Amino acid sequence: MKLRLSTLIGLSLFAALSAYSAEPPKTKLATTTKSLGPIAREALTSGRPSVSPDSNHIAFLVRKGNKSFVVRDGVSSKEYSWIVPGSTLFSPDSKQLAFVTQSDAGMRVVREGVEGKAYYEIDGATLQFSPDSSILAYGASVAPEGAATRPAFVIAPTSIPSREWVMVSNDHESALFTHVYFPNFSPDSKRLSFAAVRGAAQFYVIDGRQTRSVDAVAQVGLTYSPDSRRVAYMVTHGDVSALAVDGVEGPPYKIVAPMSVTFSPDSKRVAYAAKNAVGTLIVADGKEGKTYDAVSYPTFSPDSKHLGYTVTTKKKLLYVMDGVEEREYEGDNVGHIHFSPDGKHYAFGMIKHGKSVVVVDGQEGKEYDMVSDSSIAFSPDSSRVAYTASRGSDTFVVIDRQESKPMDRISTSPVFSPDSKHVAFIARQGMKHVVIVDDAPSDAVDIFIAGSRLVFDSPTVLHTLGARELEAVRLECKITQ
Repeated sequence: MKLRLSTLIGLSLFAALSAYSAEPPKTKLATTTKSLGPIAREALTSGRPSVSPDSNHIAFLVRKGNKSFVVRDGVSSKEYSWIVPGSTLFSPDSKQLAFVTQSDAGMRVVREGVEGKAYYEIDGATLQFSPDSSILAYGASVAPEGAATRPAFVIAPTSIPSREWVMVSNDHESALFTHVYFPNFSPDSKRLSFAAVRGAAQFYVIDGRQTRSVDAVAQVGLTYSPDSRRVAYMVTHGDVSALAVDGVEGPPYKIVAPMSVTFSPDSKRVAYAAKNAVGTLIVADGKEGKTYDAVSYPTFSPDSKHLGYTVTTKKKLLYVMDGVEEREYEGDNVGHIHFSPDGKHYAFGMIKHGKSVVVVDGQEGKEYDMVSDSSIAFSPDSSRVAYTASRGSDTFVVIDRQESKPMDRISTSPVFSPDSKHVAFIARQGMKHVVIVDDAPSDAVDIFIAGSRLVFDSPTVLHTLGARELEAVRLECKITQ
């Protein structure tokens, strides 16, 4: 009997899962904390503090009397008449902090304590660092001719005079437009694109050059290839949409799903989901796939050789690899494909008779009341898989087909250690908020900071941010066995 590649893959991975689950690690945690200063109660309840990408720093806005300031790791910034709520932003390297201020003189971006040029208005939602943290971009408007300066207390005026906008990148200003939106940097930080409006015309600006006008621009903006050389974006003309890749528009569809657009890791291939008059389909490398009732977003394997997605047709679920229907499942809904780092294994979640199931290499796992499809994670060495699930009032992480101890709530997706030996997540049991590693709990905190994540600093050391008695703390856990 000849076995399919997917069957062989499934056998090899599940043999590995059985080996891991047969002898669970006996882990203990040593917990230490470092104070990051007092944190305002409002920042934990009604507001959301900004957390650096490395989860080592925290910043939040404080309003005291008629003044505003930002507190970063316990150190207060200069006071301003107004700081735009939600505008605090850490750079990708976690070393810089920026926010938007407002006064009688206008609005400014403050970057590492240095105040930028005053503008009539700054759109705080457009504040964006480049991936290498060297450039800060944002949309700003120049004061209309003869307009008075904008009062500091005016947050969202009901009537604003007509004015023109520029996209600012560090000290450089773009051409003038009626409005600018959605700045987007390429992965190498050398290219900047954004959506713009001039009069009734809408278009994208890529490297300072305008695309041809469209009827509407997508809020998700553009998608760059991993090597930064290629760019794809959705265009809409009347009732039809198309995907333009490197400036060349593809065939028209009723809908192109802009969030589905993906380049392969080697940047040579591109795929997306679209809807035609009959149903939905995947378009890969300019070629249309079969039409189905529904399709998931496409996913390339890490080696760029394979493209996987799941589809729904006539109440049946199908897993499709490279355009070939590999296997049929009974179910009502299905998530998107997750590939292992080595590209040899895959997993996805699905709804089956009202229950949630995770499929790994074609093998269905246990049924649960709910499974978080976005939590599905393979270990770095591709031999293990974990995800969060719930049954009744209990929530747990399923690791190599084995359930962790039940918790009242699990706040994060499972995270594997760099050596793939340990699995960590943040949970609440009763009033205790703890880090769990291989079922071993850390010391408790009152709450974990929203937006913080678990970061492994080494195979045996990890950290995150929490709070105890209104004091922000960096919680570090050292694994001992």
